[in-house]
Amino acid sequence: AGLVGVNGGGKSTLLKVMSGELEPLSGDVVKSAKDLRVSFLRQEFVDELVLENTLREEFMTVFVEENRVAKALEDCQAELEAATSEPEKMDDILERMQDLQSQADGLRMDTLESRVQKVMDMMGFVSSDADEKVSSLSGGWKMRIGLGKILLQDPNVLLLDEPTNHLDLESVEWLETFLKNQNLPMVIVSHDREFLDRVCNKIVDCEAGTTTSYDGNYSRFLKLKKQRMDSWQSAYNNQQKKIKEDQSWINKFKTDSSKSSQIKSRQRAIEKLQSGPDFVQKPPQPGKPFRFRFPPAPRCDGELVDFKDMSHGYNGQMLVEDVDLGFETGDRVAFLGPNGAGKSTLLRLLVGQEEPVKGSVKKGGDNVIINYFEQNQADALDLEKTVLETIEEVSSGQSYTDLRKLLGQFLFKGETVHKMVGNLSGGEKARVALCRMMLQPCNVLVLDEPTNHLDQKAK
Repeated sequence: AGLVGVNGGGKSTLLKVMSGELEPLSGDVVKSAKDLRVSFLRQEFVDELVLENTLREEFMTVFVEENRVAKALEDCQAELEAATSEPEKMDDILERMQDLQSQADGLRMDTLESRVQKVMDMMGFVSSDADEKVSSLSGGWKMRIGLGKILLQDPNVLLLDEPTNHLDLESVEWLETFLKNQNLPMVIVSHDREFLDRVCNKIVDCEAGTTTSYDGNYSRFLKLKKQRMDSWQSAYNNQQKKIKEDQSWINKFKTDSSKSSQIKSRQRAIEKLQSGPDFVQKPPQPGKPFRFRFPPAPRCDGELVDFKDMSHGYNGQMLVEDVDLGFETGDRVAFLGPNGAGKSTLLRLLVGQEEPVKGSVKKGGDNVIINYFEQNQADALDLEKTVLETIEEVSSGQSYTDLRKLLGQFLFKGETVHKMVGNLSGGEKARVALCRMMLQPCNVLVLDEPTNHLDQKAK
C-alpha cells in the first residue's frame, strides 16, 4: 500500500506507530498475528550507516543480540585462558560459556555469514564488494544496503519511508522490480507518483487528520478521490441549502404567532440534523498553491558561467574530463546521469566550492550572483531553532511582517512558524531551506535535487 498526503500530514508518524517506535495517544494498534515482525526503512537511514565500515561489517551490525553474545563468548574465552590455575573460577567461566553457547544456538549464529551473503546476492552485490568501504558507494547502492539490512531482520511486513529519495532512474527501476517480486505486505511513503503507480495496489490518503483507503494504484486513486470529493461537496452544498432555506423561513415568520408550532418543528429539525449521524461535515478544502518569487538581482546578459577544458576527480582518478560548457541568460539546463557520475561535483565546481584539477570554471563577471541549493541542504538546518528563527538568521533587513508573509507563501502560517525545525517532516524542512534561499537575490540558480521530500503540490 502507498501512504500519500501533503508534507506534515502525518505519514512518517503513522509508520513510526505501525513499527512500534511511537505509542498512539489513544486507541490501539491491532496486530493480525502474534509473530508479526515489522522492519522499517527510515527516511534518514543513510545517516545511520557507518561510512568507515566495510559492506560485510555494515550488514553484520543488524545482529545486535548476536554480536553481544559473540563478544561475551570472546571475553569468556580470554578469561578462561587467564584462569588455568584456578579450577573453581574455570568451572564458573565454563558454565557461563555453556549458557552463552545455548543462546548462540538459539540465535542460529552459525548461519550469520551465509545469511549476509544471501542478502548481498539479492541486492546485486558481488563477493569482491564485501570488503569495500560504505563511503565508496553511491546513493543507489547505499539504498540497497539499507534494504538488505531490514531484510536480514526476517520481516513479514515492510515499512519504507521515501525509499526513492536521492536515487537515479536506474536505481529506482531496480527498486521497483525488487519490491514487486517480494511476497511481503508493505507500506510505502513516497511522493514519486510513477513509482507508486507501478508498485502499489492500494493507496491510503492522509488528509485533515484522517485516512481514507482506495483500491488500485496512484492514478486510480486520483480519479476515485475526485469522484468522492465531488460527491461529498455536492451533498454538503445540498444540506447547507436546505438548512439555509429552513432558517430563512423561520426568520420570515418568527413574529407570526399562528406559525409558532411550525417554527419550533423546523428549528428542532435543523438541530436534530446538525447533531445527528447524517449531518454532512464540510469537506476539506484544497490548500493554496505553493508560490514564491526571488528578490530582484542585477541583470546579466551573455555568458554567465564557462567551463573551459575542465577535468576533475579525486585521489588521482578523474570523474569528469575535458568539459567545455557555457551557460547564458535564459538557459535552463538539467544534469542527468547515474549516481556517482559526477553531477553534484559539476555543480560544486560551477558555484566555486571546488577548484578543478585541470582547466577552468569562470563566472561572467561581478554581476553574476549564484544561489546554490545543495542536495542535503535541509539536513544542515539547526534542529533546535524554530522555523521563524531559522529564517531570521539569514534575513538582510526584512521586517518581521515581511518574513511572516514570505513564510506564509511557503505554507507556514499562524503558530507553525514557532515549530521547532526538529519536529518538521522532511518536506517541511525542504520548504524552510528553500525559503532561506529566497531571501538572497540571485541571477543564477543552481539546484541539486530540490524536490526530494517535497509532496506533489510543492513539486
